[in-house]
Amino acid sequence: MTGTLLTSALGLVFWIVAANLYDDADFGVATTAVYTMMMLADVAVLGLRSGLVRYLPLVQRTAGRTIVWAYGLAALSAGLAGVGFLVGLDWWAPDLSALTETLLVFGLFAISTACWALFNLQDAVLVAERKAPWVPIENGIFGLAKIALLFPFAELSPELGIFWAWTLPVFPIVIVINLLVARQVGARDRLADPRSDTGPGFGAMLSFSLADWVASIARLATLVAIPLMVLGSEGKVMAGYFNVAWLITFTIFTLSMNAAHALLAENSHERDQERRNTVQAGLLSLGLTLPIVVVGVIAAPFVLLIYGSGFADNASTVLRILLVAAVPNVIHQIYVGRLRSQGRMGAVVWLETLLSAIVVGLTALLLPRYGIDGVGIAWLVGLVLLAGVAVVREWSTLRAGPVGPGPAGNGAVADHSSPDDPGHPGPTSNGSAGGDPAAGATSAERATRP
Repeated sequence: MTGTLLTSALGLVFWIVAANLYDDADFGVATTAVYTMMMLADVAVLGLRSGLVRYLPLVQRTAGRTIVWAYGLAALSAGLAGVGFLVGLDWWAPDLSALTETLLVFGLFAISTACWALFNLQDAVLVAERKAPWVPIENGIFGLAKIALLFPFAELSPELGIFWAWTLPVFPIVIVINLLVARQVGARDRLADPRSDTGPGFGAMLSFSLADWVASIARLATLVAIPLMVLGSEGKVMAGYFNVAWLITFTIFTLSMNAAHALLAENSHERDQERRNTVQAGLLSLGLTLPIVVVGVIAAPFVLLIYGSGFADNASTVLRILLVAAVPNVIHQIYVGRLRSQGRMGAVVWLETLLSAIVVGLTALLLPRYGIDGVGIAWLVGLVLLAGVAVVREWSTLRAGPVGPGPAGNGAVADHSSPDDPGHPGPTSNGSAGGDPAAGATSAERATRP
């Protein structure tokens, strides 16, 4: 969790500085642009983040080629997504027209979206390769650089300065980290036994990834739609107030989301320890989330006052509601993480689609009547319902008794995937995946990294 906590702390500083340096309307536009760019990148990675975490540990002798194919496909898809979003900007987000004022800005938005997709995938590679200790270093450099860039861009480009400060540091970080990754993976490929099976091919990973992508589209469509709905309904200033509350809360959401991706990595290495890993991930996430939620609910107005009195006056209630929603989110995310590790992608798609439909539908109903507080209610209701589904479905696991340290049959569950599944890892390793859950964060999660 080190990467998440470090990024969250630096992100909090970033948004505090930005809220005090920039006009409220410019803040609302820029935060929406940042968040939209990251959501587009998340959709465009085609589920390859989860695919790399699950399959890369199983690949022998061709890991480098697998990563290159994944990077190339994700970058192309993300760049096209960025262009497509800007082409239709007049229809779905006319308030972001600053992104299309010049060809340079247009092109940089598209390139930034592609680069952000690589920024996501490189963390998945680090988790799969058990190099998660690199993630806090990467995140620390990124956090400090974007804070520093807020100051010059407040004068150079007030309307989009926050966007440029957020995106420009990503370019050199992606280059440096992936040079290190290439060296690490290249060494692994060279040391692999030339007589060994190469493991599942890129096609097998892509098949799993696309199923996860369908689920992620539902989730990420919600994360893109909600800020745009608030911007269109409540205006630029209220959108800025909501975005801060949402970004603060989503930082807490990422604790369980990242733990779920770390769970996927652990179960890829240790399939006979699935139940133990699942229970430990859930308890760790709840242990971190609950104290933060309690403190946040009490201190919400004071936290927002750091951003400005307008934030404290208008966003305290929605922040409190969203923080409470972080608790059922833990249960939902860990359950979805377990389903992914079992290869039950149909259930993952169904759950994420259901959550999206509930949240977007309730937001459309409640936003006109209750303003931004209605968005918080929509998220809380949706996550409570989905957490209820998880508890009902996993009740037998919860009642199975203490989690033992031994192999299957001693505190572990049986492997639910078929031996004929190309993603089935076969014999498990006894080593720890050693993954920092923060390394699995999506771009959405990074934003909210405030």
